[in-house]
Amino acid sequence: MEDDIIHGIIVLWDLKRVKKEKHWEHPVKAFMARDIITIAPGASPSITAGIMIKKDVGYLPVVENTKVIGIVTRTDILTYYYDLLPE
Repeated sequence: MEDDIIHGIIVLWDLKRVKKEKHWEHPVKAFMARDIITIAPGASPSITAGIMIKKDVGYLPVVENTKVIGIVTRTDILTYYYDLLPE
């Protein structure tokens, strides 16, 4: 982030692309995803899940007024829907 604007994100999947030990010395920006898809804080779980499926991402930063205020992951979505199941 720079000036409260998200420029990239790096998750475990991105680090799995690092094959050679010498690459561990490269800056994070060499491995981070730059085309970040975000959602608004009022987005519903079904919309969020649909975006994740369509765009094949496991996370969506939550942005309000260009500032990241959180992140939703696939695990969050699965937990939400699992909690709706009858016992």
